Amino acid sequence: MSTQTDFDVIVIGAGIAGLSAAALLSRAGCSVLLLERGAQVGGVCQAVDSAAGRVELGATMLTGFGPDGAVGHLCDRLGIRLTTRPCEPIFQVALQRHRLSLFADPDRLWPEVRREFPADEAAWRAFLFEMDLLAREQRNLAALLPACPPEGLRARLAAWRILGLGKFIGVGKQAVRMITEAAAVPARAALARHQLCPASQQVIDAALWYLLLRDADECSTLEAAMALHALREGSVVVSGGISALVEGLRERFQETGGQLRLGTEAGGCLAERRRVTGVVTTAGESIRSRWVICAIAPEVLAGRLLPAQHGWLRRPAPAAGPWPAEYSAIAAAVSVPERYFPSELSERCLVVPRADRPVRTGNFAAIHAGQDAGGIAGQADTRTVTVCRFAPTDALAADGAIEASLLDALDQVLPGVADLRAASQTFGPAALEGLWGRPLAVVRYARPLPVHLGRGGFGHRLGWAGMLWAGAWTHPGRSVSDVVEGATAVADLILESP
Repeated sequence: MSTQTDFDVIVIGAGIAGLSAAALLSRAGCSVLLLERGAQVGGVCQAVDSAAGRVELGATMLTGFGPDGAVGHLCDRLGIRLTTRPCEPIFQVALQRHRLSLFADPDRLWPEVRREFPADEAAWRAFLFEMDLLAREQRNLAALLPACPPEGLRARLAAWRILGLGKFIGVGKQAVRMITEAAAVPARAALARHQLCPASQQVIDAALWYLLLRDADECSTLEAAMALHALREGSVVVSGGISALVEGLRERFQETGGQLRLGTEAGGCLAERRRVTGVVTTAGESIRSRWVICAIAPEVLAGRLLPAQHGWLRRPAPAAGPWPAEYSAIAAAVSVPERYFPSELSERCLVVPRADRPVRTGNFAAIHAGQDAGGIAGQADTRTVTVCRFAPTDALAADGAIEASLLDALDQVLPGVADLRAASQTFGPAALEGLWGRPLAVVRYARPLPVHLGRGGFGHRLGWAGMLWAGAWTHPGRSVSDVVEGATAVADLILESP
């Protein structure tokens, strides 16, 4: 027999998005229930124990700690204090014949460019100047617009007035033209226009793939500008890793009266008269609430949680499937004796093994060698390194082949690592899903997503009153800062509602 409990808000999914929205709402005085199907909070933002030591396999880079950064703003609102230091270099990119460290500080970046690509220095300066200019103008324009994507007739009209008419009238018409043109032109065109050499273009491709899971052929010039600008503003290393942010959010949520239920899976939503009124768990418990926030993968939302639509007026839900995975994450944790660890390797290194293949074919690996990652328990002279690839889903092979491909990429910056490793463990897509408790947690979906002023994804509203999506669903590989920004927007929508 089911029971009923009343809450102001039920949040489904205790990843960074769910935790952020739940903590903000609970601190504002709402009664909040947070449901998580897994055994712990954090989603992909949590440390795991492996044969090679304790590591973070999911999101490891934190941006958004600048003056206007979403993560820094969230921590200020919740009173979370994290020990951070600037991430310099932000990361390295290792090609077959080049290794370039990308610094946020231009005074440190230009000597790197001059050493590796002396004939390209002027082109690099012009390209990055254009990216910074576009990002600044996008920010100024976004401040005048309703939330992107605009939801509702009034918001759409306001956006059209600024972006449509704004190209022809007003003092900012040149900026609007520049932004809208950059949103329609692939980033590859900007690289070609500035005459960057193929190796320099591979560096940019690797950075965009790491951040957006799209290369310069697949994302617009404006999207590339926004991604690269975010890297250079407020990128930090957090003491204790991203798990420290997760724990801070959990503590603030529970300190303010929020209720957390682990191992509790939502099986569907209660609905009455086109309004969602609560959640039914897979155990059969009915829990009523004024609002339901879904901070989960779109295929779960579309396949199980959205109520069935009835009547002749059926609006298409933005989360409707199918959601085939085009690229999936594979990873390995490798423990290496400290004496073999090269001092020139940065904490994050993006490896492009071959010069004749694009990164989207799997010709890419991201290596995280955090200074406080530790090693095998009881062996203080080892350091644990993680290496991750985003491989085409239809090309994934057996774990043995996956491990070989990851070690080959790691061998480019740690020669002989296959023989030097003290221990290692490989994580294929199924293993990562089991660790994170989320199906296809780190993937790129084959379904094209709409782009709004350089931001990919769908709106927060799902066509049902009382139901919101925690953040626009962007291409996986999106930054923690973007997730936090979306979750904050959802919390504020509820707090501002009558």
